[in-house]
Amino acid sequence: MTCFLFLPAPLNAINLLFPPTGSVISSTTDGTGASFGLTRLSAFATTAGTVANFMLVKYGLRGIFSALHPGRILLFLFMVSMTMLGGFRLTLIGFGEIFMILFFLEGMYRTRMLLVFIIGGLLTASLLVPFADKLPFTFQRRSPFCH
Repeated sequence: MTCFLFLPAPLNAINLLFPPTGSVISSTTDGTGASFGLTRLSAFATTAGTVANFMLVKYGLRGIFSALHPGRILLFLFMVSMTMLGGFRLTLIGFGEIFMILFFLEGMYRTRMLLVFIIGGLLTASLLVPFADKLPFTFQRRSPFCH
């Protein structure tokens, strides 16, 4: 069995279900060819995006953001953030568009959730801006070797 990035040898069987094909590897200064945070893990990002989209289809926004099931929101936000490991900002923009469409189709703009999401979005944006240079390079989409 071929050895793949970032997995110990006993876990390489996972790659039979989620193959790491399509990963774009950036060259590193130490010559290893790959490094976590520098390597774009596009197959993993696609899998995480698929799980997040499945949750949107199965539960909808009301089901995901329900106070009765707090694990759903954590899993959903984790999966959406893991899609950024692929290094494609368009996936985050796409999730934002899907989120807005579902928000209005489910009629959540008539509830208190509109104010909660506006305040949450503003807080997230205000925290993201000062820490943007500390995010992994796949999130930033700039070369780690350029200063």
